[in-house]
Amino acid sequence: MTTPNLWGDLGEIKRIQTPKSVLQEQADYLNQATSGVIRAEIDDRTQGELLQFDLSLVAPALNNYRYTLLSVRHYVLPYPLEILDQTGPGLWIECDNEEDFMDVLKDVLGGERGQQVVSSLLSQSE
Repeated sequence: MTTPNLWGDLGEIKRIQTPKSVLQEQADYLNQATSGVIRAEIDDRTQGELLQFDLSLVAPALNNYRYTLLSVRHYVLPYPLEILDQTGPGLWIECDNEEDFMDVLKDVLGGERGQQVVSSLLSQSE
């Protein structure tokens, strides 16, 4: 005897914007803006049930030098999450929702230290 589908209509499941997809979009922006002179890459890993994504800058002209700007970690549900600004004091910052995440991400990527890192890698890669 076969049991019926108890999952419901899986075709109607709403797809959400994940922290990883936001990081990938930001990586794509940087890659285009620098014409690949500096590449932003997302590395992902798991630690038990925890998902972690690292956003790193790679300078191919500097023997693929890699600088990790930030790390994001969360469980299966994307929020709350924690973001580690590796350009700053190295503390995990909790973000309760996507708006909080975007605010912190903007502060890290567009902040003075983040901009200095990009500028330095670009200058040394030319």
